Amino acid sequence: MVVILMKFKKVFLADCKSTLAKKVALALEHELYDDGGTCHEMWNGWIGCDPYEFAQNLDKYHLIILGYFKLKSLKPGTLLDIGIVAEDEDGERFWCHYSSKWIKDWKDEYPELYKED
Repeated sequence: MVVILMKFKKVFLADCKSTLAKKVALALEHELYDDGGTCHEMWNGWIGCDPYEFAQNLDKYHLIILGYFKLKSLKPGTLLDIGIVAEDEDGERFWCHYSSKWIKDWKDEYPELYKED
């Protein structure tokens, strides 16, 4: 009985992580017009290098991603070319720098997140 519950828990947790990562991937396809008057946040511990790490951090810090916006007035070839907008549980919104290239690479690396159910 304990072994069955442990296997169920692992499968359940894997499904939850996959669902959250899919939400992250889809939210980062939502382009916003601008930063919406949000402030640039220097704390970026909630940022992840892949959708799974992103999902884990968002869950840990009780944040949601609203989308991204293109940063203006950048030199060509700038790596951190977008701002990702997040909202905390109190409704405060903020953004941090990120690279659109990394998000594009996710589609090749994590195709399961972009499949329709």
